[in-house]
Amino acid sequence: MISGPGLGLLIVSITFASIDWVMSLEPEWMSTIFGLIFVASWSLSALAFTIVVMSWLSKRAPDGSSSAAADISMTGAILLLALVMLWTYFAFSQYLIIWSGNLAEETTWYVARTAWRLGRDRTSRSSFCNSLFPFLTLLSRAAKKSSERLASLAVADSGNAMLLDVIWLIEPAFDREHFHRELDGYCGAPSGMGGLWIAAFAWRLANARMVPIE
Repeated sequence: MISGPGLGLLIVSITFASIDWVMSLEPEWMSTIFGLIFVASWSLSALAFTIVVMSWLSKRAPDGSSSAAADISMTGAILLLALVMLWTYFAFSQYLIIWSGNLAEETTWYVARTAWRLGRDRTSRSSFCNSLFPFLTLLSRAAKKSSERLASLAVADSGNAMLLDVIWLIEPAFDREHFHRELDGYCGAPSGMGGLWIAAFAWRLANARMVPIE
């Protein structure tokens, strides 16, 4: 009863958060699809985390649950493929619209990220790690049925989308002469906040009543 309306509320809240926290760093630039890119990216990360947890739980399940675990892996792989395609569509649509418009107040956003010392490598790596590699891998039926392969792909894709892509979006917005962030700043805040959340999740999971998969 809560998850359905909550999904709509989540999309609205992520959109406003991405505008207030990220797009406002460069107030002269705007994109109407920017919030949806974050919706797809955060949803992809959440689903990837769920796949990892389900893979871990399936290893601890009785042998009779192996077929049900394979069905769960197949469902997770299909949803992961859908979100990968959705993220790719949103990100490419934003780039295509700005490229075709060729307006100085819009193209400067991509120019700054290409001129950034890690921007050119990050752009190509993002296209490969966030879209092409997961897409080609998830086309394999064997990869969809293997919980180990799917969990490994989920970890790689989630880490790339969750941390590296956010750094690529945010870091070039700051003036290099007045602001500089070291590696510990990149990893410290995500590790601290993420560690607290995972600790709370693990505590709840350890105290949860496990229902056999039928």
